[in-house]
Amino acid sequence: MVISNTAMTGDSPLELTSSYAEMTYQRVGSGVQEPRAGQLRAAPQRKDSKIMIVDDDDLIVRCMCKQLEQFGHQQFVTTTSGQEAVELAVKEQPDVVLLDIMMPDVDGLQILRTLRVTPATRFTPVLILTAATDSETKQEALKLGATDFLGKPVDASELGLRVRNLVVVKAHYDQLQDYKVGLESEVARKDEQLVASRLEADQRYRAGKAEIAVEVLHNVGNALNSVNVSATMLQRILQQSHVGSLEKAVRLLYSNLNDPVTFFTQDERGKLLPEYLIELSAAFVAERHAFTHEIETLQKHVEHIRTVVTTQQRYAGAAGLVERVKLDELMDDSLRLSSFSGTESDTEIVKEYAELPDLLLDRQRLLQVFVNLIKNAEDSMQSAKRTNRRLVLKTWEEDEQQLYIEVADNGMGIQASDLQSIFAHGYTTKSDGNGFGLHSCANLLAELGGTIQAFSDGVNQGAAFRVELPYAVAE
Repeated sequence: MVISNTAMTGDSPLELTSSYAEMTYQRVGSGVQEPRAGQLRAAPQRKDSKIMIVDDDDLIVRCMCKQLEQFGHQQFVTTTSGQEAVELAVKEQPDVVLLDIMMPDVDGLQILRTLRVTPATRFTPVLILTAATDSETKQEALKLGATDFLGKPVDASELGLRVRNLVVVKAHYDQLQDYKVGLESEVARKDEQLVASRLEADQRYRAGKAEIAVEVLHNVGNALNSVNVSATMLQRILQQSHVGSLEKAVRLLYSNLNDPVTFFTQDERGKLLPEYLIELSAAFVAERHAFTHEIETLQKHVEHIRTVVTTQQRYAGAAGLVERVKLDELMDDSLRLSSFSGTESDTEIVKEYAELPDLLLDRQRLLQVFVNLIKNAEDSMQSAKRTNRRLVLKTWEEDEQQLYIEVADNGMGIQASDLQSIFAHGYTTKSDGNGFGLHSCANLLAELGGTIQAFSDGVNQGAAFRVELPYAVAE
């Protein structure tokens, strides 16, 4: 076995240029130009390409090395043993293998067969050197995967040209392999991104559903507290009722039925009884009003609970379904599922809804967005400790191309420096916030082809969040 790096001597009289797939070698003086731009892997210069020669005649091996040196090749791996040829090829990874068929220890065709079933050399170009001229030998070699043929005795110019072409072929194969590896890596990266995106979308969806559920529980809890208050008031009214006094008056009257005239004209109790009954009647009227009021309040809170639960059930389906939606009803449902739907809300709610046709929207995801924005508005106004809270819900379209929904409040406002970063994950100004809500809203809207912007004139100046969506009318 001989592995050599020979010095290139003299100038080659031959300029070789291949335009095949942007592979160019130009021998100029004693140097070799770099390959043209635009390739994944730089094509090897002839001095860098590794040529392996397998021939049992050492003289022929040395002659071919000298001949290829004249074409700029400097790296050679040679062996006169067929038995070590495959192992050497696997170890050295040549760009081209020159293989003699007539080998004394191992037939050249057997070496070729082994090279082609060995993964490391499966696509290495093999130039068959043979003195045989019969077509049967050539056909057998081609079936086994021979790349090219060259007859013996070898012509130096033809040897240089054929080796040059095979080096180019190998370089293209290496480029394709690089491209394949790059594509596989890119596909794997995209797959990971897709999985991560789906996971994040699922987390956002679950977080949104959880937030709505929390709002529903909060809303129902408030209503149940009010129900409890009304029930307590009813119990107190019954406990303080004047029914007992009426019962005493009736017994007194019954005991004097035999002589009612004397009872009402001479008995002091009888003289006071008519006035007492009049006062008792007035007390019963007041009790009835109080009782009726508490019953109506109780019914209102129970109806509110039923409405909230029914609304939640209507939105309990899977997200991602685009359906016919009345936007004003969607906004009202968002209010209903937020704290602003409570019967004791002291916030002025202004609805500036445009007259819009039924639209094709993702009801579930948009509900999550609007409930989040309304809840943020509530928190902002509570933090500002305003007594004249004002929430404005506005919808409109422009040129039947874009749909706009705006949620505005007169709460704490937003600093100018925060307007751009407010939608970033983890960003929050709340002491108990997690920075997920607005980020989730922005991502959900992006999935729907929409955007969200924040507007504010500064701290304590209120804020507005404007959602922009494609305008799609339901047919």
